[in-house]
Amino acid sequence: MSTRKAESMIETLVAITVIVISTISALSLMRTAISGNRVIEDKVIAINLAIEGLDAIKNMRDTNYLRFSENADECWDKINASVGDTCTSAQTMTPGASYFLTRNFSTEPFLEWNLTTVTDPEVDGNLDLYNIDFDRDEQIDTTIYAQAGISSPGFVTVDEARFKRIITFESLPMDALQITATVSWDNGGVIKEISLTRVIANVY
Repeated sequence: MSTRKAESMIETLVAITVIVISTISALSLMRTAISGNRVIEDKVIAINLAIEGLDAIKNMRDTNYLRFSENADECWDKINASVGDTCTSAQTMTPGASYFLTRNFSTEPFLEWNLTTVTDPEVDGNLDLYNIDFDRDEQIDTTIYAQAGISSPGFVTVDEARFKRIITFESLPMDALQITATVSWDNGGVIKEISLTRVIANVY
């Protein structure tokens, strides 16, 4: 074998090695990017679910102001009150207890939030999500997520029971409560968690 042929073979092997290493590096970067996008998407969903939980509790307080207008100052922290309930018969937000949110999709009052005490931490608080994709101009997709219960042929069920939301309360002075909404989710066998807090008070 001539020296030139040997050099050509070495150059070919080096070139192939460089191509293979470059390809593997590119594939690794793509996989990392895809994985990173999924992590970001999960965090965005979790943050929105936590915000939704805090807003739901604030909505309960504001609804109580209207429902128990004759004694709103004493009844602002009631939960799960129906139209016919009185302030004394309704439940009270209990500091130290853990709750999960459900929503009424079938009967009046329509879409009203309710709190249910957590009895089974492994199951209670699980959320079925719907991915709703709006594509009105065929160019820009707008995707939102909604809790299970809404139904439409255009809704797609996603990540069933992968996210869990728990609500807790802590008493504060001056007739106030600190609300914490904790959302956890399974990220490839690793449980991730995010918590947001808000103080609501009797401002009546």
